[in-house]
Amino acid sequence: GKIPYSMGIDTWAVDYVLLDADDRKIGETVAYRDKRTYGMDEEVYKLVTEEQLYTRTGIQKQIFNTIYQLMALKRMEPAHLERAESFLMIPDYFNFLLTGQKVQEYTNATTTQLVNPKTRDWDDELIEKLGLDMKPNVVSLKLNVNAGRLMNDYGIRYTNQRNHSGRMIF
Repeated sequence: GKIPYSMGIDTWAVDYVLLDADDRKIGETVAYRDKRTYGMDEEVYKLVTEEQLYTRTGIQKQIFNTIYQLMALKRMEPAHLERAESFLMIPDYFNFLLTGQKVQEYTNATTTQLVNPKTRDWDDELIEKLGLDMKPNVVSLKLNVNAGRLMNDYGIRYTNQRNHSGRMIF
Protein backbone atom coordinates (compact mmCIF):
# COMPACT_ATOMS: atom_id res chain seq x y z
CA GLY A 1 0.00 0.00 0.00
CA LYS A 2 2.96 2.40 -0.12
CA ILE A 3 3.36 4.80 -3.01
CA PRO A 4 6.95 5.56 -3.99
CA TYR A 5 8.03 9.20 -3.98
CA SER A 6 10.69 8.76 -6.65
CA MET A 7 12.48 6.14 -8.66
CA GLY A 8 15.48 5.68 -10.90
CA ILE A 9 16.88 2.99 -13.17
CA ASP A 10 20.25 1.26 -12.99
CA THR A 11 21.30 -1.45 -15.43
CA TRP A 12 24.45 -2.90 -16.87
CA ALA A 13 25.79 -0.93 -19.80
CA VAL A 14 26.35 -1.78 -23.51
CA ASP A 15 22.95 -3.33 -24.36
CA TYR A 16 20.36 -1.47 -26.40
CA VAL A 17 16.94 -1.45 -28.04
CA LEU A 18 16.07 -0.38 -31.58
CA LEU A 19 12.64 1.15 -32.19
CA ASP A 20 10.78 1.60 -35.45
CA ALA A 21 8.83 4.70 -36.56
CA ASP A 22 5.90 3.62 -34.35
CA ASP A 23 8.18 3.11 -31.31
CA ARG A 24 7.86 -0.67 -31.48
CA LYS A 25 10.90 -2.78 -30.62
CA ILE A 26 12.74 -4.20 -33.60
CA GLY A 27 13.89 -7.75 -32.94
CA GLU A 28 14.73 -9.16 -29.57
CA THR A 29 16.76 -7.26 -27.02
CA VAL A 30 19.87 -9.35 -26.46
CA ALA A 31 22.22 -9.24 -23.48
CA TYR A 32 25.88 -8.99 -24.36
CA ARG A 33 26.66 -12.43 -22.94
CA ASP A 34 26.73 -14.39 -26.17
CA LYS A 35 29.09 -15.14 -29.06
CA ARG A 36 27.69 -12.87 -31.76
CA THR A 37 30.38 -10.22 -31.16
CA TYR A 38 33.30 -12.63 -31.59
CA GLY A 39 35.39 -11.38 -34.51
CA MET A 40 33.48 -8.12 -34.78
CA ASP A 41 36.47 -6.21 -33.44
CA GLU A 42 38.36 -7.20 -36.58
CA GLU A 43 35.44 -5.97 -38.71
CA VAL A 44 35.55 -2.61 -36.93
CA TYR A 45 39.35 -2.39 -37.29
CA LYS A 46 39.04 -2.75 -41.07
CA LEU A 47 37.38 0.67 -40.96
CA VAL A 48 39.10 2.34 -38.00
CA THR A 49 42.15 1.02 -36.14
CA GLU A 50 41.95 0.02 -32.51
CA GLU A 51 44.31 2.88 -31.63
CA GLN A 52 42.20 5.40 -33.58
CA LEU A 53 39.05 4.12 -31.90
CA TYR A 54 40.55 4.49 -28.43
CA THR A 55 41.90 7.95 -29.29
CA ARG A 56 38.45 9.02 -30.51
CA THR A 57 36.40 7.59 -27.65
CA GLY A 58 38.70 6.94 -24.70
CA ILE A 59 36.83 3.70 -24.01
CA GLN A 60 38.66 0.47 -23.29
CA LYS A 61 38.05 -2.34 -25.74
CA GLN A 62 35.70 -4.98 -24.46
CA ILE A 63 34.40 -7.41 -27.10
CA PHE A 64 30.87 -6.94 -25.73
CA ASN A 65 30.85 -3.14 -26.17
CA THR A 66 27.89 -1.85 -28.15
CA ILE A 67 30.02 -0.97 -31.18
CA TYR A 68 30.77 -4.68 -31.69
CA GLN A 69 27.14 -5.67 -31.01
CA LEU A 70 26.01 -3.23 -33.71
CA MET A 71 28.59 -4.57 -36.16
CA ALA A 72 27.27 -8.08 -35.49
CA LEU A 73 23.72 -6.85 -36.11
CA LYS A 74 24.84 -5.13 -39.31
CA ARG A 75 26.24 -8.46 -40.51
CA MET A 76 23.43 -10.75 -39.31
CA GLU A 77 20.27 -8.60 -39.44
CA PRO A 78 21.01 -5.46 -41.52
CA ALA A 79 17.30 -4.78 -42.03
CA HIS A 80 16.97 -4.11 -38.29
CA LEU A 81 19.35 -1.16 -38.53
CA GLU A 82 17.65 0.08 -41.72
CA ARG A 83 14.22 0.07 -40.03
CA ALA A 84 15.46 1.69 -36.83
CA GLU A 85 14.21 5.19 -36.14
CA SER A 86 15.51 5.22 -32.57
CA PHE A 87 18.43 3.68 -30.70
CA LEU A 88 18.20 3.60 -26.90
CA MET A 89 20.41 1.98 -24.29
CA ILE A 90 18.45 -0.32 -21.95
CA PRO A 91 17.98 2.12 -19.05
CA ASP A 92 17.08 4.85 -21.53
CA TYR A 93 14.49 2.53 -23.08
CA PHE A 94 12.95 2.00 -19.63
CA ASN A 95 13.10 5.77 -19.14
CA PHE A 96 11.22 6.17 -22.44
CA LEU A 97 8.54 3.66 -21.37
CA LEU A 98 8.05 5.52 -18.10
CA THR A 99 8.29 9.11 -19.30
CA GLY A 100 7.69 9.10 -23.06
CA GLN A 101 11.05 10.83 -23.62
CA LYS A 102 13.88 9.47 -25.74
CA VAL A 103 17.07 10.67 -24.09
CA GLN A 104 20.45 8.94 -23.78
CA GLU A 105 22.18 9.32 -20.43
CA TYR A 106 25.79 10.32 -21.12
CA THR A 107 27.77 7.86 -18.97
CA ASN A 108 25.88 4.90 -20.35
CA ALA A 109 26.10 6.19 -23.93
CA THR A 110 29.90 6.27 -23.65
CA THR A 111 29.98 2.48 -23.25
CA THR A 112 28.89 2.19 -26.88
CA GLN A 113 32.36 3.41 -28.00
CA LEU A 114 30.45 5.76 -30.31
CA VAL A 115 30.57 8.95 -28.21
CA ASN A 116 33.13 11.70 -28.68
CA PRO A 117 34.28 12.77 -25.18
CA LYS A 118 35.35 16.19 -26.45
CA THR A 119 31.93 17.11 -27.82
CA ARG A 120 30.05 14.90 -25.33
CA ASP A 121 27.83 13.78 -28.17
CA TRP A 122 27.60 10.94 -30.70
CA ASP A 123 30.57 10.69 -33.03
CA ASP A 124 28.54 10.94 -36.24
CA GLU A 125 31.66 10.64 -38.39
CA LEU A 126 32.61 7.36 -36.70
CA ILE A 127 29.05 6.01 -36.93
CA GLU A 128 29.00 6.84 -40.65
CA LYS A 129 32.47 5.37 -41.22
CA LEU A 130 31.31 2.10 -39.65
CA GLY A 131 28.24 2.07 -41.89
CA LEU A 132 25.89 1.84 -38.92
CA ASP A 133 22.60 3.08 -40.30
CA MET A 134 21.20 4.01 -36.91
CA LYS A 135 19.60 7.09 -35.48
CA PRO A 136 20.76 7.54 -31.91
CA ASN A 137 18.78 9.86 -29.70
CA VAL A 138 20.15 12.96 -28.04
CA VAL A 139 22.87 12.37 -25.45
CA SER A 140 21.97 14.23 -22.29
CA LEU A 141 24.13 15.41 -19.45
CA LYS A 142 20.94 16.60 -17.78
CA LEU A 143 19.85 14.25 -15.04
CA ASN A 144 16.31 15.40 -14.47
CA VAL A 145 13.93 14.90 -17.33
CA ASN A 146 10.25 15.71 -17.40
CA ALA A 147 8.65 12.68 -15.80
CA GLY A 148 5.74 12.91 -18.23
CA ARG A 149 3.32 10.03 -17.88
CA LEU A 150 4.96 8.66 -14.73
CA MET A 151 4.25 11.90 -12.85
CA ASN A 152 0.96 12.62 -14.60
CA ASP A 153 -0.51 9.13 -14.21
CA TYR A 154 1.00 8.03 -10.90
CA GLY A 155 2.40 11.11 -9.14
CA ILE A 156 5.88 9.58 -9.02
CA ARG A 157 8.93 11.79 -9.53
CA TYR A 158 11.46 10.17 -11.85
CA THR A 159 15.16 10.91 -11.59
CA ASN A 160 17.23 10.17 -14.69
CA GLN A 161 20.29 9.30 -12.65
CA ARG A 162 23.65 8.22 -13.95
CA ASN A 163 22.42 4.81 -14.99
CA HIS A 164 25.51 2.78 -15.82
CA SER A 165 25.99 0.54 -12.81
CA GLY A 166 29.70 1.29 -12.57
CA ARG A 167 29.12 5.06 -12.46
CA MET A 168 25.86 5.46 -10.59
CA ILE A 169 25.39 8.47 -8.31
CA PHE A 170 22.45 9.62 -6.22
